[in-house]
Amino acid sequence: MRRIGIVLFIIILMTFTAAAQEADCAVIYLQYADLMAEEPNDLQAVAQLQEWRRTLESEDSAPCEEIAYRALVTALNLSADSIISDQLGNDEDSAAFRAEAEAQAAVAARELAIDTNGVIVDDELPVIESPTDDQVMPNHLATVRGTYNPDIYGADKDTQLWVFVVPLSQMYYPQILAGCEPDRRNSISYRPNGTWTSGAFLGTEEAGAGEPFEILLMSGDVDASAAIYDTFENSWCPAGDFPGLTADEVFAMGFEPIQSIFVTRAP
Repeated sequence: MRRIGIVLFIIILMTFTAAAQEADCAVIYLQYADLMAEEPNDLQAVAQLQEWRRTLESEDSAPCEEIAYRALVTALNLSADSIISDQLGNDEDSAAFRAEAEAQAAVAARELAIDTNGVIVDDELPVIESPTDDQVMPNHLATVRGTYNPDIYGADKDTQLWVFVVPLSQMYYPQILAGCEPDRRNSISYRPNGTWTSGAFLGTEEAGAGEPFEILLMSGDVDASAAIYDTFENSWCPAGDFPGLTADEVFAMGFEPIQSIFVTRAP
C-alpha cells in the first residue's frame, strides 16, 4: 500500500508539472547535476527527474548521441529509484541505485563534453570530477574520480594517466597503491565506460590535518610511467623512505599537466 500511495502522489505531481521544454540533453544534464548536488530526498524531486526523462523520450528521435541519451535517461531513472527506495527505508537499494546513477551520469557528461561544474570541456582530455576545487576532505584518505577517452588513455595505451598530490612542501607524490609490490601495484583504475578512479593520500594519519593540498592530474607515455615504477623499485622502497619528486624531476620524466584542483584537509 505504501508504494502505491507514493506512485499515485508522483503521478499527481507530474500532472501539475510545467509543460515540457524542447529536449536538450546538455541543458537537462546540467539541471540534473544541479538538482542532485542538493542531495534531494523528496517526491517532488522524483517528479522532476521523471519529467526530464519524459521530455527526452518525447522526441521522435534521440535529441543527442545515442550513448549520451541512454546514459542520461538511465541516470534519471536510477536517481528517482534511489529516492523512492530511501523513502521506503531500503537504504541498501537506495545506495546501489545512487552509485549506478552517478556512473551513468559520468558517461553522459563525457559524451556531452560537459563536466560536473557545467563547463564545456574538450572531450579528448581527461578531467577530475571529484573532489571539487576548494573541497574540505575529512581525512588523509581520498578517492579521486574523473572521465577520460578510452581511445587515447589507458593502462594498455601509449599515453597513461597519473595523479600527483602536492602538499605545502611542493614535492610531487605520485599516487600508487602497493607501490613496492610490482605484482599488485596500481596507479589509476580505468573503466571501459570512460571513467577512472585513483586513491590519494593527503599527508598521513598523523601529519597534514588542516593543510591545503594540490591534486594534479597528469599524462605521460610508457617511459614516464616506467620512470615512476623504477623510482619506487630501486630507490624509495629499498630505503623505506618516500621523499617525493621535485617539479623538475616530474617534467623531466615526460609528464604533462592536464588539470589541478586544491583541497583542504579538515583539522
